[in-house]
Amino acid sequence: FSEEQGGFENGMARLLRDGFDSSYLVDTAIYFAQFRLREVDNNYTRLLTAIVRRGFGQDAVFATLNYECLLEQAIEQVGWEPFYIPLQSSEAPFRLGVIKVHGSCNFVSRMADGTTIRVRFSTSMQGDIIHGETRVVVLPREEARASLVAGSDFYPFLSAYAIGKRTLMNNRILQETWKAWAQHASVAKLIVLIGVNPTPNDRYVWETLRDVSATIVFVGGKGRSYGAFETMLKGRLVSQTETFEDGIEDILKHLR
Repeated sequence: FSEEQGGFENGMARLLRDGFDSSYLVDTAIYFAQFRLREVDNNYTRLLTAIVRRGFGQDAVFATLNYECLLEQAIEQVGWEPFYIPLQSSEAPFRLGVIKVHGSCNFVSRMADGTTIRVRFSTSMQGDIIHGETRVVVLPREEARASLVAGSDFYPFLSAYAIGKRTLMNNRILQETWKAWAQHASVAKLIVLIGVNPTPNDRYVWETLRDVSATIVFVGGKGRSYGAFETMLKGRLVSQTETFEDGIEDILKHLR
């Protein structure tokens, strides 16, 4: 989809309105579940190690727009365990909170009574398709991928990569996830944005930052929407670096 046609997300939104094969999201989850960290020493683990050594592990919360589980793998590599907000709670030490704003390749939908759901049909993205009592289950990444590849009855809990970021089911939980992001951002003292493009379409992500009091550090390039984003923050954006490698030192400088 070209920019003249409204860009990728607008194009996907048109396809979803017209109806699509819901196995598209199954294939999306299978694709992203294959990614893994190849090295123990990487930008994720360098940053996480520094955060933990400075005593901020219990206070830090990580929100990610990504479907894959590279962040979670890095958390495990530094000897901690991720827990997913709002699906799970932290009941033990050495756990780092993770908010998957758009769902995750290792989240699957299941009926509340334990039976599973098969959802493969042509549909449009107009509200929840499954109206029974459903819940989202977290599986180990490899188990989730193997189940989806084998054609199991699990259905991934992912938002479609289109304007609105809707899900086929459990949209209520997606709304709760966005609310959790807003709640944690509202009480944060420092918010670090890494490798994200502040697109106006994702209002639930970016408009949250308009009202927070936190200091904001941005790591990434200045895309088309960066100027408007910088203006919206009204001076709370204190730093911008181009790459993750260069940004780690800058992040730690503001971490007090």
